Amino acid sequence: MNKVVELVNIWAKMEAEHPEMDITEFCVWYLAEQTPRSEPSGIRMEDKLSAHLGRMNRYVQFYAKKAMLGLPLNNVEDAVYLIALSNMGKPKKSELIHKMLSEFPSGIDVIKRLINFGLIEEFPDEEDRRSKRVQITKKGREVLANCYPVMSKVGSMVFAQLVPAEKAMLLKLLIKLDTFHADHYKMARNGDFEEIYRQLNQ
Repeated sequence: MNKVVELVNIWAKMEAEHPEMDITEFCVWYLAEQTPRSEPSGIRMEDKLSAHLGRMNRYVQFYAKKAMLGLPLNNVEDAVYLIALSNMGKPKKSELIHKMLSEFPSGIDVIKRLINFGLIEEFPDEEDRRSKRVQITKKGREVLANCYPVMSKVGSMVFAQLVPAEKAMLLKLLIKLDTFHADHYKMARNGDFEEIYRQLNQ
């Protein structure tokens, strides 16, 4: 059978079974179906994915720490906080911490560190004097300008083995996961784990 005809037939079958599926989702599904399955090892696919995502995070942290040795930043988290704050304007401390998905005590530690470095500054909230807002300083913007090319090099190293199409597909999948969890994370912060598990696996 002609390969184009074969592909069209597969698409027609999937469209009939899943009319909500668009071509991009079909392409991702089709490529996944062509990927050789590893031998059963007793370890679930989701567990392997979690383990590899954890390892990738460690690689990023390692490369970023090496790359930022000449900058007044302790680690990649400091840099990401600074980037987020530059986009948020003048948020409350709690808003910045929630945006970064941090635990409150560790988020406060990062903010204090950036204040001590002179990269951000805090000031009272005009509407709620019990709260403090933060904003990036001129020095912070200068450091951030130097940080962007460094972080770009880190990204190039981390994803060097992927061709552009693979990077695009990976990004689409990660955005899909991030969007899903962003909606549930806010509700789950103070919830019971088993209840959260049930909600996410319905």
